Order: sequence, then C-alpha cells, then structure tokens
Amino acid sequence: MLEQREQPVFEVMGLAVLPARLKEDLAQVAAFVAGGSEQLKSEHRDWAEELRLTYDSRGDAEEFVRQAIAAKFLRGQEDCGVFKQTKEGNDGFRRFLNRL
Repeated sequence: MLEQREQPVFEVMGLAVLPARLKEDLAQVAAFVAGGSEQLKSEHRDWAEELRLTYDSRGDAEEFVRQAIAAKFLRGQEDCGVFKQTKEGNDGFRRFLNRL
C-alpha cells in the first residue's frame, strides 16, 4: 500500500504532493483496477484488489485511483489536526496566533 514509502509525501495547506516515482506505480494500479493488467508491485496489490472490487468499469480508472488516493489523504488529515474543534483546541489556537 502507499503508506509504506521510502520518502515522505509532502503536505502543504491540504495539498498532497506525491513523489514523481509513484507516477508509474499508480498507472499500474489503474490498469490493474480496470482489469487490463496484472503487472503490479506487491506493496500495492492489497489496496489495488480492494479498489478493483468497487470500480465501475464504465468510469475512468485513473480518475478512480486519484479519488481513492484523495480519500486516503483526507482520512489522514482528519486525525492529524494540531488544534481540535473543542474549547481546549480553540484556546490553544488563540494562544498560537497571539505568539505570531
């Protein structure tokens, strides 16, 4: 799966930037999901098989994979906020802003 990387994925202001070396990997995942290829790196196979089960063959496989990646990043973002949406989190955010 994409969680196991040699290099980190950079996140800036909610925009994930994947390393260029993943471009070919993701093209292979899309081809696998669409049923046109069995060529796939082993670290992506479990995730690709999950995607293949939910893929609608009338759609664009590359876009489907891009949306699946976006969903993974969104899920990661949901749990890594610096300040939670609570009174304590809001107070911490205000303290942070006042220090700038």
